[in-house]
Amino acid sequence: MNRYKLVFAESENYPQLCQSNQALPLSLNQALVLAAKRAGLTVDINPQLGGSRERPLYFFKAPSTRKALIPLLKRKYIFLCWGTPAFNSRYVVRLFKDMRFRLFLEAAVCVVVNDMQTKIEVEKHRADNVYLVPNFVDTNYFSHHGYNRKANYILAPGDIDRDEELIFAIAEVSNLPVVRVTRDAKVKKLYEGRRSGKIRLEYQCSYHELRDLISNSKLIILPISTQNHAAGQTSLLEALSCGAAVVLTRGATSTVAEQYHTVKVVEGNDVATWCRSVSDSVDKDLAGTEASLSASQEVHRVHGLDPFLERFDSIFKSATM
Repeated sequence: MNRYKLVFAESENYPQLCQSNQALPLSLNQALVLAAKRAGLTVDINPQLGGSRERPLYFFKAPSTRKALIPLLKRKYIFLCWGTPAFNSRYVVRLFKDMRFRLFLEAAVCVVVNDMQTKIEVEKHRADNVYLVPNFVDTNYFSHHGYNRKANYILAPGDIDRDEELIFAIAEVSNLPVVRVTRDAKVKKLYEGRRSGKIRLEYQCSYHELRDLISNSKLIILPISTQNHAAGQTSLLEALSCGAAVVLTRGATSTVAEQYHTVKVVEGNDVATWCRSVSDSVDKDLAGTEASLSASQEVHRVHGLDPFLERFDSIFKSATM
């Protein structure tokens, strides 16, 4: 019997975690299951503490008051940190969230981060066992789809932490229509309340439809509205895997893709600057070119399943020593 089992602290559907579906991209948690089994761990999903002869190794991404029992009871856990807490104008709330964040960071057996900006912030609180692991995306699902570019539109994918007003402004001056893709009900409500003939809303489309929208787009825009974490990183990597060209805001997210010739990074979210950058990128038309193919291959090499499994195999083994 294995000494440790991996326990997901967040509630998940266990059958979906353990079964892959070729019609869907592999999720982060499904990739973690594969990495855990490769490292010799069994896998369980149980938010409750205890109840097994195997020693639990907890894993979670989002600190919460309920999960604070895990570090307070000195249970062994891995914390995947996506960034620092968002600013809150109420001092007491801000202080509480900062204290909870430090608790999770300091008591973890190790902390995993996806970008250098978050790594720097984490290392202000702890100096050891902080692992930089590039964000995982199922590049096999997205990169094999080809580069059709049959339609002329600008695609704005993602749910939260986007500058929606900037997207509206870009649509107003662009010669191309904008397609806004989201699964967020609040974003849907915003666009339904401000109907524009130049913006088409795609709400809760399937991953197959998302892949088609990316592959056929002229350009992907990611105007990020937060600097607390690398928002939009998955959307960025999915786009690059599909061979798309991207314009995005400089910040934690841009640090993972500034080296690609198909990525244009914009300082801040000034409307005039963004509109010029979008227009220039549309004119260059880099989607589906040799440069985009090279970016797709590099994303597969850095962010695909094989390198992810290798990195987490060593992390899991180190955490259970």
